[in-house]
Amino acid sequence: MNLIDPLLINLLRRFSPDDISEFLRQYSVHGKTGTLFCTFWTGTEIVDDHLRFVDLPTLVFGRDIFGKKSLCYRIRGSLIECKRIPGEINSGWRDVPQGTVVIIRSLEMTRNGIILAQPDAALHLQFGFKDLWQAQAYVFSFIRNDAVNLFIERLKNSVRDVSFYRIPGGDSLLELNTELFPQEDIEEMKKNSVNEFINLFETILPLRYLPSTPETLLFLFSGGVDSLFVTVIAAMAANEEFEIVLVNVSFSESGGDFEAAPDRKRGLEAYEFLKQKFPKRTFNFLRVNVTKDELQKKRSSIIGSVVAPGSTVLDDSIGCVVWFACRAKGIQDGLETRYDHVERVFVGSGSDEILGGYSRHRGIFEREGYDELFNELRSEIQNIGNRNLGRDDRVALSNGRMMLAPFIDEDVVRFVNLLPIQLKVDFSLPRGIGEKIILREALKQLGAPETLYTAPKKAMQFGTRIAKLENRSEKGSDQCVRLMA
Repeated sequence: MNLIDPLLINLLRRFSPDDISEFLRQYSVHGKTGTLFCTFWTGTEIVDDHLRFVDLPTLVFGRDIFGKKSLCYRIRGSLIECKRIPGEINSGWRDVPQGTVVIIRSLEMTRNGIILAQPDAALHLQFGFKDLWQAQAYVFSFIRNDAVNLFIERLKNSVRDVSFYRIPGGDSLLELNTELFPQEDIEEMKKNSVNEFINLFETILPLRYLPSTPETLLFLFSGGVDSLFVTVIAAMAANEEFEIVLVNVSFSESGGDFEAAPDRKRGLEAYEFLKQKFPKRTFNFLRVNVTKDELQKKRSSIIGSVVAPGSTVLDDSIGCVVWFACRAKGIQDGLETRYDHVERVFVGSGSDEILGGYSRHRGIFEREGYDELFNELRSEIQNIGNRNLGRDDRVALSNGRMMLAPFIDEDVVRFVNLLPIQLKVDFSLPRGIGEKIILREALKQLGAPETLYTAPKKAMQFGTRIAKLENRSEKGSDQCVRLMA
């Protein structure tokens, strides 16, 4: 959000919540994908070269509709802090809910802390109030779900006057097409929809994700359908001077069998396919091999603090895999190699949430049918930033990387949400065929071998084998004692 945007200043001066809701709607449609909202308006403006006081000091902070970028907050007395990476475990930090923007107005408020030259990379602000309880807080959100409700209740513990306003226009990004079609109609739709799906990715990657000049790009690469599709489209869209590095992670108790990990085997098969499909392009396969000893050392010294406030077993396992992948230090062509100055790292995150790729989706459908499946898919997209994207963004940032997830691009989500459910899943078909149908069909059309486009999903913690190194009786939702150590 531009601090000197004249429309924003005018809205803050007049302070019409309905107008601000409309501004945020338009900003989400026309603004930068994945915007992080965090600014402080001092209540002054320059008019005819003179500084003039205008209304109240105003604090604005929040996250975009999907929560692509991490933003955490902490309230202590009359002090509010905002930070991308809190770096502290059990210290009262919490994620700002995705799709939520907060405006706090107060008669007396000051800002401490700094925004460095690149505010997305280094942000830690402290906002002090003479009496926070007497401030006015306005919560604007695309979503009213449990995460937002809990956020509002916590805010009410510190601010007496808290009002909620719904940002309009989120329906195309948060609601699904629930119409069921005859199977013969689905078969007719499939070819056009697959072509549109591929063309959409070919359009948005150079428009919003690829740099304008050639550089090295990192891809978190398991060889699964998600990471493979993103890599194929990038290879099609970027000119041949771009270097593509496929980062493949494997964990081992003793360090002697890294090549046996499922993701390593599948990743190598996908690597061979890419070299055959794009013979003039440079692909490098980076083997990131992690022993249990190194995992434990890095978790206690670094990873636990950047995953926080995430604290579950799933936060631990996925956070550790992503951290080692984003560090991009491993073996390439038999030599130890690391990529220290590469900014962009591409991931396949979001595909399972929008296309019904998790095993729980199959189980819900088999037990309760389409209605409950639709409810679960709505919940997935309304919580992806709260559950996953914030944590992963923090982990990437701690390595100096910018994480890019094209499956959570607004245009992609809007397109997928409008598709009939039968183009996403058909649970009468076996695993590896009946999930993420349009994605698998797209890879088939792009020439991927059947062994790759029909490969069943292998969760990251199992494909890399990090789960084998820890307590196997744990559930993903359990609190992780290793992160607290």
